[in-house]
Amino acid sequence: MGLRPAPFVMTDIDAQAIKRQNREDWDHAAPAWRKYDQNLRRGSEPLTRRLLEMAQIKPGQRVLDIASGTGEPSLPARPYAAALSN
Repeated sequence: MGLRPAPFVMTDIDAQAIKRQNREDWDHAAPAWRKYDQNLRRGSEPLTRRLLEMAQIKPGQRVLDIASGTGEPSLPARPYAAALSN
């Protein structure tokens, strides 16, 4: 029993078109992010504080931010860590 061929070839994907669409989508969403950022941070502050307590970040450790939106909770972690990697 052999493998069946894929219904499409990965090279058929227009990566540049996808990047352009992503950029347009985020450009459209950015004003709302800016408008509500402080409210989002205030609302998430108790959770962020508890998360950082539980993480027990020590001086010299690194924090990796993996697509966490506006930077919560990685930006508040900065004082605890030696480096912040995006």
